[in-house]
Amino acid sequence: TYDAGTDTFTVAAGTGDRLTFGGFGASRTALRRGQFESFVDPAGVVTAVAAWTGDGRIAETRATAGGVTESYLYAYGTTGGSFGQLTAATLRRSTDGGATWATVRSVEYAYYGTGEAHGNRGDLKTATVRDAAGAALSTDYYRYYQPGEAGGYVHALKFAVTGASYDRLAAAVGDVAAAADAALGPYANHY
Repeated sequence: TYDAGTDTFTVAAGTGDRLTFGGFGASRTALRRGQFESFVDPAGVVTAVAAWTGDGRIAETRATAGGVTESYLYAYGTTGGSFGQLTAATLRRSTDGGATWATVRSVEYAYYGTGEAHGNRGDLKTATVRDAAGAALSTDYYRYYQPGEAGGYVHALKFAVTGASYDRLAAAVGDVAAAADAALGPYANHY
């Protein structure tokens, strides 16, 4: 359904879930048009956008249930291959209504830049999950087909090496980004 007063669209599922998205009115920045605004589950728990970036990207979402508030903070790249891309997401929790927060976990995303081997500008290169103290828990690495390369097409995923497989690969070859496809292949979770 569309609500002209708030310029929002709500989709209600038979399960009781309700998703609300921003409308396409001129009062919204271009990036906020059609964006997620909130989700209500069948138990009535609301997950909603709590903050936006100046250009209209989601900066934070929050949900509260059982006296615990969970917040996801999002950061976006401003230069190179990460421009406009999600570069970090941080989960934090509060038990006092948001007066104090404790980081639970985060993930950092790195992207290929122009002219880099094994990826095209803007392709996801790594996703690194970190604990509350910032120590890396796991890394996922991605490699893509580039122009003129046989067997695929530009931006098509060639290899995905995740978690423990990435750790084994790094121990075997040292510099994962410099490893030849033949050296990386045996460790890939997906090819």
